[in-house]
Amino acid sequence: MSHRTRNLAALAVVLGTVCLGYWMQREVPSERYRVRNPQAYSVCCPQDWSAQMDGPGENEQLGNAQRLDAIAMRPNVFSGIPPRMFVNRFASAPDPVALHADGWIDGSFQGRPALVREQKIKRGLTRGAVFERAGQWFEVIVGESVAGSIHTDQWWKFLETFRYPDGEPAKAKPIMPVTAPVSTQPFQFPGLD
Repeated sequence: MSHRTRNLAALAVVLGTVCLGYWMQREVPSERYRVRNPQAYSVCCPQDWSAQMDGPGENEQLGNAQRLDAIAMRPNVFSGIPPRMFVNRFASAPDPVALHADGWIDGSFQGRPALVREQKIKRGLTRGAVFERAGQWFEVIVGESVAGSIHTDQWWKFLETFRYPDGEPAKAKPIMPVTAPVSTQPFQFPGLD
């Protein structure tokens, strides 16, 4: 092997390693990309996504609870139907009976009681959790196209960085009744049929 060929091979390995490291870093939540809503909640956003603060949604309710505001996130560049992630804050506790009727089940989020749901929809998949922190009610949700749903676990890691009040994980006791044992393990969504 010539000296020039060895140098090109070494350069290719170095460039490949740098590109792989950059790609892998994009997929891991980083405090550098934490976005904060003025209402004192935050979440880490993927580095090549944009976050927008949304105000009240007139007809946006979850279990008869009115949405107050949100952080909405989506990729800056995407071919096809882009994935989206949301953190929604509600004016009051959603009705657990209404949520159970809509397919939400007892589970956990960040090791605390929550209602969770993973659902096939017409063009893709959604995964979400509804929970209480320090007296406020929230929903985190990711939605993806069928083709993109292989990344749902990857995007979910970003939603797991949720904090309220901003700056430290909340230590409030849960208000929502839990009818099933709560696991201290990271939540595993049941398989889809």
